[in-house]
Amino acid sequence: IRFFDLRIAHKNIKNTHNDTLYFAHAIYTLQTVKEALSTMAVWLEQHQKEVVILSCSHFYLLTDSEHQALVCYITQLFKDKLCPPQTPYLSQCWDLGQQVIISFDDETILHQHKELWSKIPYWYALCVGLCKAQGRAAHFFTSGLNLTEDTAVVVCNPCLTMRKLTMKSFSLLLDWVEKQTPGPDLTAVNIICGIPNSF
Repeated sequence: IRFFDLRIAHKNIKNTHNDTLYFAHAIYTLQTVKEALSTMAVWLEQHQKEVVILSCSHFYLLTDSEHQALVCYITQLFKDKLCPPQTPYLSQCWDLGQQVIISFDDETILHQHKELWSKIPYWYALCVGLCKAQGRAAHFFTSGLNLTEDTAVVVCNPCLTMRKLTMKSFSLLLDWVEKQTPGPDLTAVNIICGIPNSF
C-alpha cells in the first residue's frame, strides 16, 4: 500500500487563466496533476497487487468547477480500480481489481461523489506522541514526517536541488519510521507516508 499526500493547486498567474492543476508543497511541481495521475494509472496496470491511497487536500485557488473537473478526471481515469469507502480487506481489493482509494478533503464534493473517501486524519511526526497519549484513533489515520524543506532553507541553498535538500533529512525519516508501531493488534498494518519529489 502506498500513500500519496497530494496537495493540489491552481497557479495564480496574472492575466492568464487555464484549468491546469499542479501539486504544491511550498513550491509548485513541474508535472501537472493529470500527467502524474496518468503515469500512476499506467504503473498500476503493471503492478496488479499494489494499492494506492491518494489523499487529495489543500486545493489552493481551485474553483468549484475545477473541483468537479478534477473528480471527474480521477473517476474516469481509475474507473473500476476505485475502492469504495467501505472497510475493505486487502484481499478483497485484489479479488475485485480495486487498487485506488481516493480521500478528498472537501465536504461539498464528498456529498456529491459517493466513490470518494472522507479526509483521512494526518498526524504530523511532531504530534504523534501527544496524539497517541490521548488514545489511538478507532479509525484509519496517517502520520508522517515531511522531508520538504522550508522557504528559508531553499533560499539559502540556491545551488542545491529539492531532491538533494530533501535527502539530507532522509536519515531522520528512517530513524522515525523504525520507532513506529501499528498498535497492539498483531494484524494491524503500518503504512509509512513520504512526500516524494516525483513519482
